[in-house]
Amino acid sequence: MSRSDVFSGGTLVHRRRESQDRIGLALRLPEPLRQGQRHEIALRLRVAEMLPHYVCVPKSSCEEFDLTVRFGARLPRSVSLLEKVFQNDVSDDSVTGKPLDPDASGEVRVRFRQLEPGFAYGIRWEGCPQEPR
Repeated sequence: MSRSDVFSGGTLVHRRRESQDRIGLALRLPEPLRQGQRHEIALRLRVAEMLPHYVCVPKSSCEEFDLTVRFGARLPRSVSLLEKVFQNDVSDDSVTGKPLDPDASGEVRVRFRQLEPGFAYGIRWEGCPQEPR
């Protein structure tokens, strides 16, 4: 079970499971965007149980994606960056990324720019805590 909250930038219209490990969200913006206009949306997802990764796979171009995963006191053994990888390779141990260290609050923050549609961007960890926060 998971919860999705929109902090700012739009309204959640619907949420639907697109596959066993993928959720699609539809948002309504406060007003239509003009071509080239920037808009920021802030979301929070809370999940009780999840796979040992979190990635964004945009369906259209995305200028920027900021991700914060809070592990709290239950830190994984290792965390690595996944940047522009094929979605099916996210769980493949032979695909490696730059190692990341959680901060003193047990959080990992990453920022991606110029995301290309169809590729995965995010983080993967080993030694997954039972209850991600």
